[in-house]
Order: sequence, then structure tokens, then C-alpha cells
Amino acid sequence: MSNETAQARQIRLLELEFEYLQKANDKYDNSRFTIKNWAVTVTAGILALSVNAKNFGVALVGFVIVPLFAYLEVLYMYIGDNVVKRCNEIEHLLQYAMRTDGVLLEEGYKFGISQAFIGKFEAKRVLLTIRHRPHIYVLYMGLLAATAIVALVLKFLA
Repeated sequence: MSNETAQARQIRLLELEFEYLQKANDKYDNSRFTIKNWAVTVTAGILALSVNAKNFGVALVGFVIVPLFAYLEVLYMYIGDNVVKRCNEIEHLLQYAMRTDGVLLEEGYKFGISQAFIGKFEAKRVLLTIRHRPHIYVLYMGLLAATAIVALVLKFLA
């Protein structure tokens, strides 16, 4: 196979991988949006049920539900960040190919979106995912605060 054919093939594979990574990133963003919607809906439902039943114990279920939704969203953010990182690598390779005569990748280079998910799962990195995203923890802290307020009001009114 000639150099030009190999370069054209590598560029096409990089373009396909880039496209699939972007689709995967869109899926994770949509999933995060769905998680947020369900977190608010379920929390509101639990609080409404606890007020109707006049039982603060029902509201306490929110202290389990809200952190679960928060964990799910942060996990999806962590995975999405890995996808974006891989997408940036591919974009860099494609830009290099456009500036030069093409790309001849190293022998050990592996194609595929699965490369975005390779690595060790680290709880510390998952938590660092929300470091510069206050809109995430403010939402879930607000849901927990609302749950606490409803539980306290119901406890003292009973």
C-alpha cells in the first residue's frame, strides 16, 4: 500500500472516529439533562407526597434519592470529559494532517471510540469533575435543602 493510500485511509478513520465521539458526547449530554429532570421531578413528587401524608419520614427518602441522581450526573460528566479529551486528540491529529501531507500514525495507535473509555476509574477524578461547575452542586444542594426544610416543617407541625 502506498503512503498516500495509507494516509488517506488513516484520515478517513480519524474522521469516522471523531464523528462517533461527537455522537457519544451528545448522548451523554442528553442523559445528563434527563437525569436532572428526573432528579427534580422525583424530589418534588416525594416532597408533595410527604406533605399530603403529613409524614416527615417520606421526605427523608429524598436524602437518599438526591445524592443518587447527583452521583449519576457526575459520573456521566466524568465519562463525557473523557470522550471530549479523546475528541480533542483526534481533532489535533486531523488538523496536523491538514497542515502537512497527511498523518502516518505510530505503530501502537489504536482506533475506536473505546479508547476514550480506557483507563482507571478514580473517585477523586470523578469528584474533581464538578470543581468548576457550580451549577451542578448548587442544583443538588438546593434539592437537599428543600427536602430538609419540608422534613423539618413536617416534623415540627406534627
